[in-house]
Amino acid sequence: MEIIASDREVGVRVRAEVDKASDEVLAFAGKPAVEETCPTDAEADRETQLRALERGVRVRSLLRHSARFHLPSVGLMETLTRAGGEFRTIGEVVQPSWVIDRRLCLVRIAPHVSEAEGNGAGGGAPRGTAVVFHHRAVVDYFASLFQSAWDRGVRFDPDRVQEPEVSDRTKVSILWLLATGVKDEVIAQRLGMSVRSCRRHIASLMASLGTDSRFQAGAEAQRRGLLG
Repeated sequence: MEIIASDREVGVRVRAEVDKASDEVLAFAGKPAVEETCPTDAEADRETQLRALERGVRVRSLLRHSARFHLPSVGLMETLTRAGGEFRTIGEVVQPSWVIDRRLCLVRIAPHVSEAEGNGAGGGAPRGTAVVFHHRAVVDYFASLFQSAWDRGVRFDPDRVQEPEVSDRTKVSILWLLATGVKDEVIAQRLGMSVRSCRRHIASLMASLGTDSRFQAGAEAQRRGLLG
């Protein structure tokens, strides 16, 4: 197991490993692509993936549904999809991670730690931002998590960017979380949307189900078999 000390080093390491890939790259993205990436790093990520696709590497990426409504992310997905990459989106936030050729898995554990912080500046202990696993059982575990989420995901089609199915699945995710009693702020965080947008969705769902409370909405959805 390795610890990567800074956010910048994570991007460098991921690109280096993708450049060495010969079979497949599986990527869980915690936020819409390039949402919080500087232009230079975003360009480097794109070029790295294009090189991998040119070598015949299968590159599959999972993002949140919100990436479909984030123009820089849509542009990146369109470019890579037309080059042979595959994208699907899911409703909930996932832990950013990459599985490369089933030989290693890199998992982000603490976002956005500066170089100085990561190196323990000021006498503190080093703060890792990602962990690299090489043990086959651990790598296979993360690969299986990816496949399970991939099977549930909605395929990104560059010719049909905003699919109604995405909205429907987001509503189901909200209802399921309401049924478990999760607060609005937590739902918004897990689904990658603002609290205002989340509450607007909840109000609409409550009205359509004829309920007066958030919990009743979740319970009614469960009673009607809407949660699967």
